[in-house]
Amino acid sequence: MRLALVEWTQGGHHELHLRTAATALADAGHEVWILFPDPVRIRDNILTARPELADRLKPFVLGPHGRFVRSRDPRLQIAGKWLSVRRTLGVLEDTGPFDLVFFMYLDEFLAPLIATTWLDAAFRYRWAGIYMQPLYRLQNSALGRRPEFLRRDHLLRSLRFSGAMVLDEVSIPWLEGRFNRKFVAMPEYGDIADPDLQAPVVKELQAFADGRPIVCALGSLSRRKGILNLVRAAAKIKDRDFVVAIAGKLESTTFSPEELVELDVATTGLGDRCWYRPEPIDGDGAFAALMSLASAAYLAYEDWVFSSGLQSIAARFEVPCIVADAGIMADRARDYGIGLTIAPTNPDQAAEAIQELLAGKPSGARFADYCRVHSKEQFEQTLCNFVTTL
Repeated sequence: MRLALVEWTQGGHHELHLRTAATALADAGHEVWILFPDPVRIRDNILTARPELADRLKPFVLGPHGRFVRSRDPRLQIAGKWLSVRRTLGVLEDTGPFDLVFFMYLDEFLAPLIATTWLDAAFRYRWAGIYMQPLYRLQNSALGRRPEFLRRDHLLRSLRFSGAMVLDEVSIPWLEGRFNRKFVAMPEYGDIADPDLQAPVVKELQAFADGRPIVCALGSLSRRKGILNLVRAAAKIKDRDFVVAIAGKLESTTFSPEELVELDVATTGLGDRCWYRPEPIDGDGAFAALMSLASAAYLAYEDWVFSSGLQSIAARFEVPCIVADAGIMADRARDYGIGLTIAPTNPDQAAEAIQELLAGKPSGARFADYCRVHSKEQFEQTLCNFVTTL
């Protein structure tokens, strides 16, 4: 098959999924065109480990075209993205037809008030993709109660839409009932490198902790990650000697000025019980090693009912998680016994959960079962089978 993999966004898990998908599909014998703002870098990264795939991987620059994509109106921006992809595919039509266009992050191509009749006329390719944030868990919200035409996912009624991989397995019957297309569960794997225990940042944490148990919060440090609730909870625990390790790029614009002051005061006030490094973690190996050192991972995100690759990274190292008591992460924590759930803005519940996990891992935790389902290898197999079926 001749496939176009479309990824509009650079960085983070977007590039991880793109590299993994392109490698797996090319390895399965497909001709894979990588449509991305910097596709040569992705291709070269793949070929470093898999040079034999060179003939099947075709990079082509995907960029914004036309006035719509630069509009301040989000609906027009998304229409402009569809037109930009169409223009890129049109340039490539002389090299042969595409069997399927696969959007690596389908969500950012969905919007309310765009007519499916317009989309079917404007984008004449069969398409599918990865649907990361289905509206299933928002059915009772104002967004979920909107008429169909005002829901962002109504574009899945397009005649050329073939199906999607979904990062919420529970939502599949609901999606199939609404759209009468094929949906399959996407394994939630993280960027799991071998731990680099010699990385300077890792050795620094080890020396700081000096044998004490660690509760970690790693990765992009935005407000919704619940960092404020974590430090408020840590301040309530007086009779336990442990370390709160917070590391990653601080997304300061997501906090109010008062919250930034509180965060600075709280992390300083915890003294030698808080290892705070608000800067990017250098390298996947260092990230994995930091996670592997932890006794618990704090993943109780606010206003978030969707998935996170950090839950899978923690599971690989058998690190139990504290997650919010709603959404797919809570379901997985309960189903596999790999963590505890709390109200994400309640520091008392967070403090209780921290103390419980510092006393020992949950009894009956099924980390191995979770990792068998949510692994890179399972993602590759599921993707290839899904594309072949379509």
